[in-house]
Amino acid sequence: MRKFWRQGRGLTDTQTELLQSRAGHYGDGCFTTGVVVQGKWLDGQAHLARMDWQLSRLKFAPISQDHWYACIEPALQASLVSEQAYVIKLWVARQGPLGYMPEPNSQADIMVSLALMPPEASAAALKLGVCQTPVSENAALAGIKHLNRLDSVLARAELPVYGWDEGIMLNQHQQPVCATQGNLVWYAQGQFFTPAITQAGVAGLGLQLWQHSETASNWQQDLVALDQLFEAECLCVCNAVRGVQWVESLELPNMTTHSEGRIFSKVWPAEAQDLAQCWQQNWLQARAAAPALTLK
Repeated sequence: MRKFWRQGRGLTDTQTELLQSRAGHYGDGCFTTGVVVQGKWLDGQAHLARMDWQLSRLKFAPISQDHWYACIEPALQASLVSEQAYVIKLWVARQGPLGYMPEPNSQADIMVSLALMPPEASAAALKLGVCQTPVSENAALAGIKHLNRLDSVLARAELPVYGWDEGIMLNQHQQPVCATQGNLVWYAQGQFFTPAITQAGVAGLGLQLWQHSETASNWQQDLVALDQLFEAECLCVCNAVRGVQWVESLELPNMTTHSEGRIFSKVWPAEAQDLAQCWQQNWLQARAAAPALTLK
């Protein structure tokens, strides 16, 4: 027998379902987030492929395309009430009893949410800072958008302290790995750079789409010193909801010293914004042309 209390009050069996969720206890699951417009999940087929890949990595039983669609269809239908864009989130939690040991070939609870696109999603420029909270490193989980996001939660709590719009998270070697909710991309000498997702970070679908939309360009994935971001001609943050966002400034917090004790900040010129706007248009065109998930 298992009993639960919340705020000192005993709960009934029907009230304890969430409290017995493996997602709530262990973050045992994964998710993906995208954009729905008028019953169409833009680049939706890539999002389902990502979920299949993540579930395989996490040792879940596979989910059929028909079952995925049956769970997602109500959200697509609900998006028809408005011409506005919606943010859709698809996530799964492992079924089974509590305890670290998962059941073999675990089944998944599938959940979907739909919300209007936030106005800040279209922000033209970002003020970035370097967060004190490091990114969690684990090669077994690298690339997966799993439900354990406490490092991003703590990092984002730093943003209002310094007035930043976004923050860069470093690994244990003080190398930039990602933003709190997006991939980093910088441009220098005609080449795109993005951190390698080998020990930490998320393999973002927005980044994947950008790389495909700039097929004539040379992309390099590597982990580099923080200095290289300050030397870039343009710095951007990319994710599947906002696309390519230009970074107008990057700074280190006051308690952090860098490069023999000096405090660094950089403001990029308007030419960098022009580059980023061109990339964003390419990205939007690529998303519009990508295989979508639509109502049948």
